[in-house]
Amino acid sequence: MAFSRSFRSFLDSSLSFSSHSLVRFQYSQTVLLPCIFFIVKKQYGNAIRRNLFKRRSRDLYKNILKKNSGSLGLVVQPLKSNISYLDLKKCFEKLESHLYE
Repeated sequence: MAFSRSFRSFLDSSLSFSSHSLVRFQYSQTVLLPCIFFIVKKQYGNAIRRNLFKRRSRDLYKNILKKNSGSLGLVVQPLKSNISYLDLKKCFEKLESHLYE
């Protein structure tokens, strides 16, 4: 129960950014520890596709953290189904340029 309250407060205090009409990001740079959350509905696809999206997103998130010091709280929500790795990478690059430039 406490986790859902803290997640809700994170969502309420975060900023939103959509990239290429494929992915919606909600982020906060004021978190104490880096964290990533996912909102992936069943309409995205079966469990294998949803887990693939999450795995790819985690990898791209780690690359952002390696390049830029600091902590970033991030919520990732796909807006369309079956997003390719290259498209997802472009979305994360656009988020990175939005945050750090």
